[in-house]
Amino acid sequence: MKRVLKPRGKLYIADIADSWLVRLVVKVWNLFMPSLDKWNIYSESQFKEFLEAEFSHVYQQKGSWIHQLSGERVLLTVGTKKKVRENA
Repeated sequence: MKRVLKPRGKLYIADIADSWLVRLVVKVWNLFMPSLDKWNIYSESQFKEFLEAEFSHVYQQKGSWIHQLSGERVLLTVGTKKKVRENA
């Protein structure tokens, strides 16, 4: 994402925040597919911290949208790509 965005480009990610259904799917996936890449589930704060390494003005907001399968509110995370000199 960082590579294809222009400096000051906006990144928008909508995801389910800490869903019990997603945790179950990941546990089953990791159990039955050990040879494939492991999936990780990050908390809202971990995900924000991860993005702040490469993006500025990162903020999160729970949307009014509800995921049809899990019943969880969707978390919107927004960040702005840092200028080149900010990354150095």
